[in-house]
Amino acid sequence: MPRKKITAEERAKRLQERQFDSDKSSLSQERVKRELMPGTKRNYTNAMDLWAAYCQEHGVEDDDIFDQQTMKHFIQYMAAGARGHVNGMPMDSYIGFLWKSFTAKWRQKKGSGLPDSVTNSGKQWIYTKGELDAHVPLNREHRERNYLTLTHFQNLLQQLWRKDWYMFTFPIYQVYLSSLLKSCMYSSGRVGEYVESTARPDSDRGLYVEDGVTFVVIRSRKGTPELIVAPKRDAKGMTNRQQKCPRHPMQEDIESLPLYLNPVLEPLVICLARGLFRHFKTADEIFALEPTPEEPHYELSLRASAAPLFGDKPNAAPSEPDVSANDVERPKATGTPFYERVSCLGTTGKILKASWLSE
Repeated sequence: MPRKKITAEERAKRLQERQFDSDKSSLSQERVKRELMPGTKRNYTNAMDLWAAYCQEHGVEDDDIFDQQTMKHFIQYMAAGARGHVNGMPMDSYIGFLWKSFTAKWRQKKGSGLPDSVTNSGKQWIYTKGELDAHVPLNREHRERNYLTLTHFQNLLQQLWRKDWYMFTFPIYQVYLSSLLKSCMYSSGRVGEYVESTARPDSDRGLYVEDGVTFVVIRSRKGTPELIVAPKRDAKGMTNRQQKCPRHPMQEDIESLPLYLNPVLEPLVICLARGLFRHFKTADEIFALEPTPEEPHYELSLRASAAPLFGDKPNAAPSEPDVSANDVERPKATGTPFYERVSCLGTTGKILKASWLSE
């Protein structure tokens, strides 16, 4: 139903009720900008530092970027200083990323962006074959995408749990890896939506216990109790809209597939091992739940980790935080990471990074 148009008298009454100040002199003249993630700030700063170094070495000024020769020479300068993995040749996409970071920082610093004759010309000079690569060798080969099939997924988990001789630094890391593989397989989520992505470094973004993980016991269509886990995906572009982040429920019943492919298995184990369930300590207590017609489902409440991974009393819930097991402060704005990094003293309070296997 369309809203009723208000009259001038009604608008004046509302303004008076809300004590609207007709004097605008108290408002700031500063432009309001969107807050940048730490990794984005660093990329912008690095790109502008390249420009400052180029200006100092070649005796040019900021306004010289509008000259096509200077613009192309600067891009060539960035490409010559970059090093790629294949024979030292950088990817054209990486040089394009540096150029995009530079133009974005320019807009932020100067208050207005570079004209299209500069930004688009620079972009085309990078990606057009025979232009930039005529001066600096570039790698323009892009690998073909490989899509995971059910057979590949089964072989991957069999390798992880039955045939892999790799010794993980901490046993829970093997469980983390298996859980992440299943989370990406059974949902449309990406790695960076569950752990801190290399694309969002130092952001502490990912899956957290508070408002991030939901366990529900329902009565399935077969008439049997079924456990469902629904992680909240910290999706791209949802920084200021956390309430709209998608959730992807993963059910316990996977028909005839073997148990090691069950997506609920690892999240359940992680929560039990870390004492994240508020009212349950064992899997048997959870499996004993029987939803009724009056209560068709049960939601299992979670809490901050109460059971240290190391110690003589793993099931004890200390009244005060164990300083030795939490030597690093937890992220203030997010809470308890579901995939929490571990040290020799215990959990660190920091979220796992996507590059954790190579560290």
